[in-house]
Amino acid sequence: MEKNNLFQRFRYWLDKRMAKGTGSMIRALSFTTIIVILFLAGILILFGVNDECSPLHAIWDSFATVINAEIPSSGDGSLVFIIINAIAAIIGLFFTSILIGIIATGIETKLQSLRNGNAEVLEKNHTIILGWNDTTFAILAEIMESNLNRELQTVVVLDNACEKAEMDDQVRAFIVEKDKEREKVAKKNHEIFIPYAKHTQILCRYGMTAHYSNLENCNIQNCKSIIVNEDDDEETIKVILACSGIINELRMSGVKGKKLPYITAIIYNKENMNTARLAGGKDLEVICYPELMSRIMANSSRAAGLSHVFTTLFNYEGSDIYYVDKNKIQLSGKRVIAADGHKKHMNDLTLYELNQYLTNATIIGGSHGKINARVEQGRLNENRWEGMESCLLPTMKSKLVKDVDHFYVLQMDDNPIEVTKNTCTVSCKEVREKSFNLNKRPDTIIGVSSLLIQVLKELETFLHEETAVYILETQDKLERYLADEAVQEEIQKITNVRLEWVALDIDDYNSIYDFMNTTEHKEIYSAMILSDNLCVDEELTRQEQKEIADNLTISRLLSLRKIKSDLLPELFIACEMNYDENKNLVERSGSEDYIVGSNVAASVMTQISQSRELHRIFYEILDWSGSEIYLHKAFKYLGFENCKDAKEKIDLPTLAAKLAQQNAVFIGYCKYGQNGKYLKPKLNPPKWNKDGTPAEMTFGYRDYIITIANQNG
Repeated sequence: MEKNNLFQRFRYWLDKRMAKGTGSMIRALSFTTIIVILFLAGILILFGVNDECSPLHAIWDSFATVINAEIPSSGDGSLVFIIINAIAAIIGLFFTSILIGIIATGIETKLQSLRNGNAEVLEKNHTIILGWNDTTFAILAEIMESNLNRELQTVVVLDNACEKAEMDDQVRAFIVEKDKEREKVAKKNHEIFIPYAKHTQILCRYGMTAHYSNLENCNIQNCKSIIVNEDDDEETIKVILACSGIINELRMSGVKGKKLPYITAIIYNKENMNTARLAGGKDLEVICYPELMSRIMANSSRAAGLSHVFTTLFNYEGSDIYYVDKNKIQLSGKRVIAADGHKKHMNDLTLYELNQYLTNATIIGGSHGKINARVEQGRLNENRWEGMESCLLPTMKSKLVKDVDHFYVLQMDDNPIEVTKNTCTVSCKEVREKSFNLNKRPDTIIGVSSLLIQVLKELETFLHEETAVYILETQDKLERYLADEAVQEEIQKITNVRLEWVALDIDDYNSIYDFMNTTEHKEIYSAMILSDNLCVDEELTRQEQKEIADNLTISRLLSLRKIKSDLLPELFIACEMNYDENKNLVERSGSEDYIVGSNVAASVMTQISQSRELHRIFYEILDWSGSEIYLHKAFKYLGFENCKDAKEKIDLPTLAAKLAQQNAVFIGYCKYGQNGKYLKPKLNPPKWNKDGTPAEMTFGYRDYIITIANQNG
């Protein structure tokens, strides 16, 4: 075996040192230079090339020559002295050049690392977003909106989808664009404009979202909440598992008084829900996208404008739902006149009665105790609130204030809740019970999608038994869809409505017109256009697929608009869209309801990430078995006739009291505009004026009243 010589060993050692980075290279260079200096100084001492040269002087001369890289002149000493120092100067020249190169490279590497977002985050109580896609900007918009009434908050975004510099540029451009829109609105409404950057700072970091080192680099240990925003369910579960592992380590460390972060995630395939729950355990709040969207689509099909109510309720614009500690409302010591005319202490009022005293807020529920995160009977419950008392109706009518520790409150921002001394008394005898029948008119669904089965299941709960639901799709897509055994199995479970599968060209106006232009089909109440996300070209990117789906939706919407104008003037149209830009494109020229899935998901995730307890009430609002949001014509509640010129003036405390006696919570109204379109829903309108007088409102026959109520009343 051939032995390595000394030079080879030195090169091997040098290569290893250089591979370890800038610091190691500088140390290796310094070590080599010192050895050279000592060697040259030794020659000067041993051979006496200079009589006046002491050992210390010789070492210093060698060091100075190497550092300065100064070649001596002919008069500085003997020939040997000059040659040795010249060699030292040349070595010093190499030393200086290499050192400058190493330092420059190290600085450049460090700057590149910072540009890639590898700098450690030292912020605390911040929100971490894991994943970079279309939904990220919707989440950021919601968080920035929620922070406008708070001190400076930090959001950290981590992903490797693109470089940090590119992420920073996109975020800056997004904020500038949003601020311009907000500034225009503020000027129009004569309001004070506050830039987003004043209350929110966004830090972008580059790296794999499922790697512990990257998560720790984002200071996940001290963050407030984590939002997992991956497009792929498998990747989402991996990220949840990584985050949960870190949180468990923090829990095991046993730091007293430390509030642990929790995870909010979205799953796009319902089959992966249990896996996600097992990965996250009690640290996870997970949203099933098909369930969320199908429930909103099905709910929105019941009344025009209901989608706008959901959108307003779930985002941070206007009034929002807050989980409020009872002690934050100054109730103690107050004696009031209840609805029955008797004097009561505030704590002895029902939640319904308490609502009459709140000027700037509306209680929509109450709870006692913490979230149930138990695993029962060896299985993970699909609903962690299964078996728990509802926090919505009928709790409102029976539960006393003293029996709850928290309220679910609809209010503008997180302002202090004001209590008025006034009240409204409405006798139960004066109020007629209302009952709203289930819709018996048939519905139409345009196109098949991954949401179809779930939408049909939700419609089954809203529609009258044996109501027809027509599903329109092209022959080839319909055959492929119904050929799936799993789909057939789910269809067999839907028995409360009559499904009619109709094969026709849904992208051809004449085909849809001929279908609608029959006596039976003219009774169709609503048409729901689902986003075409099946049978897509796999070579296209996700964004391209969504854009094509929106183009098809717009084309089908234009056909339905024409049919509505010429044939079915009362037809209600609801559309599922993927992008806000496409929604805005068609919204101005029509009165349909539009649901942008990514925006809804972002809004719900953001709200839950800021207040974990909201997940429960969101679930109950959208769940068919509980209380729901209803949007009914005002005349149905107030009793005046359904005619064009009919109007009725009523003060809002009295209206809220009347609805309370009908087991409904008044949460807002929607007025019909002069332009033939409905205005944005007004949620949580002030029931009392600043001077203490009741606020009044005049309702016409086209106006809607928005309530939370049971299905039958």
